[in-house]
Amino acid sequence: MKLAAAVLGLIGFAAVPSIVRADDSDIIRVESVCTRPVRGATNIWTHYNDWHQLAFMFTDTNANWISPMAPRIRPQGGFADCLPVPTDKKAILVSSFTLGNDTDYILQTLFDNFGTLRIWKDHDSSKEVVELDIVDKNFDARKVVLEAGEYSVVAEVFDTGGASGVLFSLNNLSGAVMSHTDGNWQGFIVPRNFDTTQIPH
Repeated sequence: MKLAAAVLGLIGFAAVPSIVRADDSDIIRVESVCTRPVRGATNIWTHYNDWHQLAFMFTDTNANWISPMAPRIRPQGGFADCLPVPTDKKAILVSSFTLGNDTDYILQTLFDNFGTLRIWKDHDSSKEVVELDIVDKNFDARKVVLEAGEYSVVAEVFDTGGASGVLFSLNNLSGAVMSHTDGNWQGFIVPRNFDTTQIPH
């Protein structure tokens, strides 16, 4: 379990991962994801002007930056973030939600640094209804049409260093939140070549 040892050494005691599957690919599930409020005054993303402007475009002020990496307070300035994902790995963040109506919804995303957001109907990766490639420092807001039913939302995230985080929110046209990033999401750290459709969800 070389990856498990490496992750434990990197994140220390802040978030101890547990193994959900340990084979040649060594998939690591963390016990709890790192969370930082989207408009938190001490967030590193709030401190930097380019990220600040993007995060403040989020209409869901209760969403959180989340990551499977450990939370950190930087010694210089005391700013809060989540440790970066190792460059030879990727993070996967998973949640589920239920919709009661066939209608339009507003989907908002922001990744640090880049990756893909997928939404699967009936928790089935073969029934993918949304796939968005997210680039660094790009706030994305769009209207999507979704049917009533149960869904999985899966964020696959790569990092270039510094910090890691994902913002996601799905609202109806009246502004009610259907799903957003918070501490209830599952977090995984996997090899870069891992097939995301195989993640537990």
